[in-house]
Amino acid sequence: MTAREFETVQKRLRILSEDEIEAIYERPRLTHEERIHYFSLSQPEKKLLVQLRSVKSQAYFVLQLGYFKAKHLFFIFDLHEVTEDLQYVLEQHFGNRKSIGGSLPARMSISSSKDAVGRPAGHSSIPVAVSQ
Repeated sequence: MTAREFETVQKRLRILSEDEIEAIYERPRLTHEERIHYFSLSQPEKKLLVQLRSVKSQAYFVLQLGYFKAKHLFFIFDLHEVTEDLQYVLEQHFGNRKSIGGSLPARMSISSSKDAVGRPAGHSSIPVAVSQ
């Protein structure tokens, strides 16, 4: 880094700390009570759910919907990163099913889930947070 680049970096205003940024943009870590609240489905949400074909796509939709309700963001994640939330969703909405496989649904299903989640809330463009 040159002296000029270093000077530019030093002049940037830092409003939020790294911890505050993570608190805003990190995927929610839900308690049991929060899971009950965020992963519950209204009648219109249930109608959207049945339009998705596979259980994997439906479960992904419920997860994204719950995270969206919690933070108003979409998150990129692998199913193995959200095992507790996924297990809760499977138990509540899919007859106590134990597993759906570890890979993500097809890209088209992910896109459909994002569109379906944003539509009832009236959002046309929803930001995506990349959770590490």
